[in-house]
Amino acid sequence: MARTQLSQRYSGRENTVTNNTMLLLSRIYSFSPLRLESLLSELFDGTDISIGLTFQQQRASSSR
Repeated sequence: MARTQLSQRYSGRENTVTNNTMLLLSRIYSFSPLRLESLLSELFDGTDISIGLTFQQQRASSSR
């Protein structure tokens, strides 16, 4: 995925809105990942949203 940039490459209205929204979320995340989690949780009616890295054990393939 391309990095979100302040200077937009698209002129369509929906692309501008998407770019600006992603830029805002990116800036909030760089300030504080916990604040972004809190904001998204509020926007989605208290749904627990976890942001950041997650580590899991490697799983065996089911194609055997």
